[in-house]
Amino acid sequence: MAKGRVPEINDVPAQFLYEKKQDGLSGLYRPSGNAFTRFRRVLSTVWDDFREEIESPLHSPIMGVFCYRAAECKGLFAESDGITILWNDRNYIGMEESAISAEEEYLTFVLIHELCHAICGVAHTPHYEAKLDDLLLQFNHLHGTDLKNDYVTFNDEHD
Repeated sequence: MAKGRVPEINDVPAQFLYEKKQDGLSGLYRPSGNAFTRFRRVLSTVWDDFREEIESPLHSPIMGVFCYRAAECKGLFAESDGITILWNDRNYIGMEESAISAEEEYLTFVLIHELCHAICGVAHTPHYEAKLDDLLLQFNHLHGTDLKNDYVTFNDEHD
């Protein structure tokens, strides 16, 4: 992906797909109609808002965004509304059909949540949670929204 460009949806290497099928990814899902238009708009907005973070040399580059249907998958793909995968020193963000079809606020939250995973290079740790809080605060300030970190996974993993 060229620097400064918003990734095309489902523009991921064939080898990535082949290897991820071994991990439970059944295939790609292509949103259509309003869902595609809205997802593309949200993706572009988030990419533009956090371009400096996305293009930082402090983490592996974010190379693509792909869509999947959890009901057709296994493993983590079957359990998640979004997933970030580090593959060959590059990050790929996966978005599940239900998140793409959900209200725009939830779609935006899941996308920023996964973007934060790519930026932090870690799972749900206090550092990750603080960074996600910062990203959500920035987004809320820019757009007048009220997105909040739910801390669900972090609290579940550490209770």
